[in-house]
Amino acid sequence: MLHRLSLLLFLSLTLLTAQPTLAREPQEMTLTDTVLTVSQDHLLLFTTLTHPLTEELIRGLHNGLNTKIIFSIELDRTQTMRSDERLITLDIEHTLIYDTLKQDYRIERSEQPGRTSILPTLESAIAASASLNNLRLIELSQLRGISPYRLRLKARIANKQLPMNLHYLTDLLPWGDRETDWQTVEFSY
Repeated sequence: MLHRLSLLLFLSLTLLTAQPTLAREPQEMTLTDTVLTVSQDHLLLFTTLTHPLTEELIRGLHNGLNTKIIFSIELDRTQTMRSDERLITLDIEHTLIYDTLKQDYRIERSEQPGRTSILPTLESAIAASASLNNLRLIELSQLRGISPYRLRLKARIANKQLPMNLHYLTDLLPWGDRETDWQTVEFSY
């Protein structure tokens, strides 16, 4: 009896001390390197989402669950006397897919319909799906001269879609939406 009790106590202590390595906190997602610039005829946006995928999301991706990164973008003309005027509202979706047969990663972007990027490594696929490069927001002709503007953007990882109507399992799994705070960029044009 004493041998069983000491074995149980040893296993309990081992599991308690091993717990921090098993349940690491996911790193906080943030939007970084946000740049607004102009081309000859458009306002362009560049931004990068850091730490978008947790270990659970990566395991789900490798098990056939697609992962969506959704960038929400709002552009307002700010006015002092009247309420702000909304110029654009966009949701840009990047879908990350793992092809188990070819063992490569595919990225479908809503801003480039019909084009699929194929990448060989997880790191390159995450970097490509978690960034917006050269995104045309609005034509410069729609911006009034010497007016203040406010760009707001945030990113979120969408809930996973389970196959074959197994949505009732989502309550049992640790997947949930992850999202950043709204980031604001104020500028004049």
